[in-house]
Amino acid sequence: MRHSLLLALALATAGLCIPAHATTWHVPSECPTIQAGVDSAAVGDTVRVACDTYYEHDIIMKSGVCLTSETGESGCVTIDAQRMGRVIYCLEVDDAASIVGFTITGGLPTGAAAQDSAGGGIYCEDSSPALANCTLLDNVSGVAGGGLFCGTNASTALRNRGLWREGAPSPAVRSGPTVTDCTFSGNSSPGGGGVACYLCSPTLTRCTFSGNTAELGGGMYCAADGASLLDCTFFGNQADISAGGMYISAWSSTTVTDCAFLHNTSARHAGAVRSEQHSSPTFTGVTFTRNVAVWSGGAVLCEDGSPSFDHVEFRTNTAGGAGGGMRCSLSASVALTNVTFYDNVGAQGSGLYCGDSSSATITNCIIAFGGDTTSAVKCGGSGSATLSASNVYGNGGGDWVDCIAGQGTVNGNFSADPLFCHAELGDLTLYENSPCLPGNHPDGGDWGLIGAWGLGCSATGMAENAHETSWGAIKAMFR
Repeated sequence: MRHSLLLALALATAGLCIPAHATTWHVPSECPTIQAGVDSAAVGDTVRVACDTYYEHDIIMKSGVCLTSETGESGCVTIDAQRMGRVIYCLEVDDAASIVGFTITGGLPTGAAAQDSAGGGIYCEDSSPALANCTLLDNVSGVAGGGLFCGTNASTALRNRGLWREGAPSPAVRSGPTVTDCTFSGNSSPGGGGVACYLCSPTLTRCTFSGNTAELGGGMYCAADGASLLDCTFFGNQADISAGGMYISAWSSTTVTDCAFLHNTSARHAGAVRSEQHSSPTFTGVTFTRNVAVWSGGAVLCEDGSPSFDHVEFRTNTAGGAGGGMRCSLSASVALTNVTFYDNVGAQGSGLYCGDSSSATITNCIIAFGGDTTSAVKCGGSGSATLSASNVYGNGGGDWVDCIAGQGTVNGNFSADPLFCHAELGDLTLYENSPCLPGNHPDGGDWGLIGAWGLGCSATGMAENAHETSWGAIKAMFR
């Protein structure tokens, strides 16, 4: 009864199925295989699969059909392709189709053409199905999208091993899968270990990317158009070249909201995110924690384009070279508003490095307690950084030095302890007497909130004010 109620509620809420005057096809009691169930179904029908493991591959979806496990939960049904092909194939499947409550694993597409080897778990071309409560686990692609691939006219868009590197995209009808409460884990591909999207605008909500690997974009690769991510987590993904978490390329307008990037790594650049090629992604309410790049951009590398960051936290990220928190290069024009950099480490610029002809506009930000010997912000070439209403404090190699020297006492800038509530526990909210809160600015002016997060604790008895917490809660902050 509980599983039935959960499924009914999930489907009613998401509008994933059309129950009126429709037929439900049961697998395996009425149809021996999942493919047989889909083949039997018409628009508006449901294919309901009993809990078990099914060894099938290259299942071809239909428009208007709801494919669901018996409970609507991913642990109920496993579809294992056993490396004999991809798991599910969607071509010109509309947004009335849905895939709900499956573990999709063992996908390995084969073929010479790009569309024959992309999307190990699910392949979507000119398709916009809804995916919910699914786990895409241990799928492989030789081109792009180990777990999920979505694109338009993939046969022409997938070039150079599936990595988009051509001119501005021409107008066309785009794919746009809606992905909700799904997990991408242990998938691999040259481009986008978990997900790859090309000329495609997927929407991902409450999704988790963990332990995926790729050359570019361990968790996800997005080129042209733009994905929309809300409340997603990227944890422990790896890139052999760049962007352990997410790679954004080719005129992409991806939006990332209330997401977390933790413990992602890159063997070269961008531990968490890389943005390039005229892209203009926006990051709002995002945290970057303990990401590592062996070369540069501990958390983020911005090349070209105009990315923006608003109410974002960079905490304890590390780069072997430039930009412990972020590196800007080429002609990137980066806007940072209400951003907090804390305890980042880089050989050049613990918080931020601006190289080549890149520029960063830094407004109402905190850059604090970074690095051992490098300054908070460093520039190379003709790179520049312009700060206003910002607090740069306690950085090992100096605060208002190098390319931001002389800015420390103008335009509302200053240097003072931000008074974080419990930085050692990952809490970068502010004590009520912090100089970064509205009304507390050292010059008495009204500069608004400085940093990513506002009031978090009382200044009364600051030593006694530390809230109690469990050891498990402390460990969870650093996972």
